[in-house]
Amino acid sequence: MQNEPGAGGLLAVTNTFNTSPDERRLQIVNTVGAVSAQIAGAEGVDFDMLEFSPVGRIVATTSALAVAPDGEFTDFQDLIDSEAPIRFPSTGPGANDFITPNVLAGIYGFQTEMITGFQGSGEARLALVSGDGEAYVQSWDSMFESIESGEVTPLVVASTEPVEQLSDVPTLSDYEPEGEQGAQLRDELSSLEATGRGIVAPPGLPEDRLTELQDAFTCAFEDEELLAELEEQERPLGVLPGPEWQDVMEEALNSSEEFQTLVSESF
Repeated sequence: MQNEPGAGGLLAVTNTFNTSPDERRLQIVNTVGAVSAQIAGAEGVDFDMLEFSPVGRIVATTSALAVAPDGEFTDFQDLIDSEAPIRFPSTGPGANDFITPNVLAGIYGFQTEMITGFQGSGEARLALVSGDGEAYVQSWDSMFESIESGEVTPLVVASTEPVEQLSDVPTLSDYEPEGEQGAQLRDELSSLEATGRGIVAPPGLPEDRLTELQDAFTCAFEDEELLAELEEQERPLGVLPGPEWQDVMEEALNSSEEFQTLVSESF
């Protein structure tokens, strides 16, 4: 195992993309961030997510928008209707907690004020709890412990499909988007979120080796002992085989020009 920080994870993605398929290198990718960066043509993007050898998606990391329990917003409609910009703590442009709030704002017609400079998501979430922000967006699984403890209150999940573990939290389908293309933009955000996190190998991996990896991936997530351990740790799963996961990425990358503009403005 090797951690390769830099450029919000894009450096590691680029390194894997430029690695020879003869090397034994696999990477767990924050696909939402990588796909968003590719859409935006962000600095440091020297890869094409569709050229990787896809092993499989581990989880669809749907984001949740949360507020402090004692805040002024009691549901997502309150936030949509606000005349003042909503203050969102964020780790910075290009991060999921920067992209998703601004895309939601573009879809639903509210304004954001992004408060950046936090060193990590925990620090940004603490800013919400301490009153230095009014709302925060993070993958629901990363926020789940804070939700269960009552530290934050989720108002909506950034998907048209419900999250099983947050079954009482509304989805984007429960709120009417703004404008003629609002529904399409909402669905495209849901598609982007569905790219999730997964495992890739370098481009050009021989088909027989890729098939072996994909079969091993499927086998691992059918193992009852592993599944029991993940359930005990409250680790969510959203497993997709490599080819199906690649189709999800392709759908997100082929989103409309309007959606790609919303994403690009978050970098």
